[in-house]
Amino acid sequence: AHPRRFLGLGTVPLQAPDLPVAELTRCVRDLGMAGVQIGTHVGPRNLDDPALFGFFQAAEALGAAVFVHPWDMLAPERMPKYWLPWLVGMPTETTLAICSVIFGGVLERLPRLRIGFAHGGGSFSGTFGRIAQGFEARPDLVAVDNPHPPSAYLTRFYVDTLTYDADALRLLLRLHGAGRVALGSDYPFPLGESPPDCSPAL
Repeated sequence: AHPRRFLGLGTVPLQAPDLPVAELTRCVRDLGMAGVQIGTHVGPRNLDDPALFGFFQAAEALGAAVFVHPWDMLAPERMPKYWLPWLVGMPTETTLAICSVIFGGVLERLPRLRIGFAHGGGSFSGTFGRIAQGFEARPDLVAVDNPHPPSAYLTRFYVDTLTYDADALRLLLRLHGAGRVALGSDYPFPLGESPPDCSPAL
C-alpha cells in the first residue's frame, strides 16, 4: 500500500562467490528491491576478504543498499548464559564488520557504496577513540591495507538509531551526522525499539 515508504531487501549467497552478484542483480533489477541484507561475516571471512569485493563492487554499480546485520557471533562457547550473544556478541560482530570495511579499504575503493550497519553500528561509536588511536599509534599493524584514518569514513556509512540510550544516540549524531543515522525498530525481535524517553532533544 505504501511502496515509497516500505522497500524490500533481498539476501544473497555470499558463501558461494560466483553466485551473489547474479542474485543481487536479480533482486534489484527484476524484483525491484532496494538492495540486500547480509551478515557481518561469511564463515571465517570478514567483509574485507578479496573474494567478497566483487559483490560490493556490483552493489555500488547498481546503487543497491547493503544492510549489515550481525549473526553467528564470536566465541559462543563463552556466552552460553545471560543472553550474552545478543547483548555483547552482536555489538562486537558489527564493530568488527565496520572496522573490516574501513581498514580493508572497501570504503576507500568504492566511494559510492551505500552500506549501513544495524544496532547503531554496534560498539563502534563507543570504541571509536580507541580505534582511531590504534591507527595513529601502530600504523605498522593497522594501516597495512588502507593508509587513511578511520575518521575519514565516519560519514561514508549508515547506522540506525537502535542504541536504547539517549547519550549513545547523541554520540552517533555527533560522529556520523544526522544524515547518516536511520530510524531502526528491530521489529519483531525481543529487544524491540528504543523507549520513548530515549529520544535526544535536537
